[in-house]
Amino acid sequence: MAYIFFLAGLAVIPDELYEAARTDRTSALQQFRFITLPQLRYILAVIVILLMIMGFKAFPIIFILTGGGPSGATETLTVMTYNTAFRQLDFSFAAALGLLALLISLAMSVAYMRLMNRTERDRGMPD
Repeated sequence: MAYIFFLAGLAVIPDELYEAARTDRTSALQQFRFITLPQLRYILAVIVILLMIMGFKAFPIIFILTGGGPSGATETLTVMTYNTAFRQLDFSFAAALGLLALLISLAMSVAYMRLMNRTERDRGMPD
């Protein structure tokens, strides 16, 4: 999914920016640093936030493929919450982990909405 966003972001960068940079004899690294990265700033932020939110939804996939084994390399916050509650029977700590997951996903959602509002304002789109 992320590569589609990157390709779409790269496709909308105006060629005139790169032509002007070549006229000024900038290197490929300078073009990447001063043209490509700033133009992809919002897309990078959206990709990071969406992938973090999707990580919370990956519990069934991780659990089915790994059996939800504790202290493994694939143990995410949601798998850890499940293992704490239903394997260690420590429901109070699992509730705290669930609340932490809720707060993290809420923060990511708010950050995503703010970023989208800022992007719409920058582009002059109506509300």
